[in-house]
This record gives sequence, C-alpha cells and structure tokens, in this order.
Amino acid sequence: MDFLALCQRTRQESGISDSGPSQVTGQTGDLKRIVDWVNEAYMRIQSYRNDWDWMWTTGVINVTASNSVYSLPDTIENLIGDTVYLNGDKLAEISYDVYRNKYQSLITGKPTAFAIRPDGKLVLNANPDASGTLTFEGYKKPAYFTDGIQVPAFHERFHMVIVWDALKEYALFDEASELLAKASANYDELLAELSADTLPEITPPGSIA
Repeated sequence: MDFLALCQRTRQESGISDSGPSQVTGQTGDLKRIVDWVNEAYMRIQSYRNDWDWMWTTGVINVTASNSVYSLPDTIENLIGDTVYLNGDKLAEISYDVYRNKYQSLITGKPTAFAIRPDGKLVLNANPDASGTLTFEGYKKPAYFTDGIQVPAFHERFHMVIVWDALKEYALFDEASELLAKASANYDELLAELSADTLPEITPPGSIA
C-alpha cells in the first residue's frame, strides 16, 4: 500500500462514514487527522529502532587534507562502526571519551581511527595528509511521507502496522475503547512480526574453550 492507500484503509477501519481520502493534501476535519496520524505512525515505526534492516544504506564522505571533523550526510541517522574505511583501509572505532583524552593535539598523517562526537560529527584521530574517500554502512534517518504514491520501506505484508498505529490515535481522539483495544492488539502483534523479520540477526557468543 502507498501512503494514500494506507490513509484510505485507516479511514475504512475507523468506521468514519465519509469516503476517501481521495488525496493526501487539502483535507480537513477527520480526513485531515487520518492523513496526519498515518504519517506520524510511519515516522514512529521508523524511529522505533535505529537498526532496521530496511533502513540500511551506504554512505560516502569526501575527506580533505588537514580537516579531521566531518558531518554525516543529511540522510544518515547513524553509521555502523566496523564498516568505516578511508581509501580502502579500515578505521578503528573508539569512544569519544577515549578520543578526547588521547587526541587533544592531532598530528598530520594517516588517520587510523575515528569517533562520533556528542554533536553527531565524525572526528578522525589525525589531520589527513591528503584528500580521500571515507565509506561506511549505516541507517537512514526516519522521514515522513511527502507524496501519496510513496510506499513504506518495509515489506507489504507488514504495512498494516501503520494502519493499526494510526487507528490507536483515532480511537483515543474518538474515545472508542473497543477500537483502541483492537488496534493496540493488532499493532503489537504485527510490530513483533516486523521486528523478528527485519532486525539484524543476533549472533550468540562462542563457547569458551
């Protein structure tokens, strides 16, 4: 289902007698609230975890000589620490506490490690002596739907989780306790299935020899 279809399904499940919405813009009253609730629901589900498989992506940062501080691309929420490479050489991830204590004064040379500052910027442990390309894997920032034909990033069989979440908001607004119970139960069940299907696999630690 695309954004518009999700809104239409939410209206249908709510029991609102109006038809539609016919589009996601220009709505008023209940239909405007439906559109907004669906969009907020999609944002909440994206934000529920910062490591959904369906939010995975790759990124590139152009590194310049003598500059050790870089902003992540606007579309990136967070990066995966052990996937960061500078010109093909892997960089070690260190905590910012370690970085702050060890690298008060930076040398100019080949960076071997990086940290993420509290403000979200990436800092290298040396001022690069040449320009280069930093590559990494990470996860996208959550984003609202902006067009009625946009489709959620995850598999269609889980799209109803957005509808059930939006219906919880409608049920609270309308003081519809039975609908709230139904929507909450269905949402919890489908969110659990989505989590099981699309979160990174947890590898158990190896046995101690």
